[in-house]
Amino acid sequence: MLEGLRRELQSMVPLVQQVMRQTKARVFAADTHAKGKIVSLFEPTTEVIRKGKAGKPTEFGKMVKLQEAENQIVIAYEVYDQRPSDSDILSWRSQNQTGDFERAPPSAVRAIFG
Repeated sequence: MLEGLRRELQSMVPLVQQVMRQTKARVFAADTHAKGKIVSLFEPTTEVIRKGKAGKPTEFGKMVKLQEAENQIVIAYEVYDQRPSDSDILSWRSQNQTGDFERAPPSAVRAIFG
């Protein structure tokens, strides 16, 4: 049991060191664009998600894209390691529009954060 806890703590050391570097850069150099920024020690792959709307709170998580057909039936989905550009999302929609259908179904692409 103690060995498992020791390994878990050892795996946290590099993450804590990176967070300390990020914090120093932000506080002392006003650098908010740290490469590979860590926003959660417990979920290191979590990303900062800003929707670009004034007054909207910043969210944290992963982006999941769903493509729905009529009656909210999900016909395609994708989970992103990193948030894609809007143009990539629209490109994905046009490429995956027809799927197994003979014609393109009326559909919507919805991004879910969290």
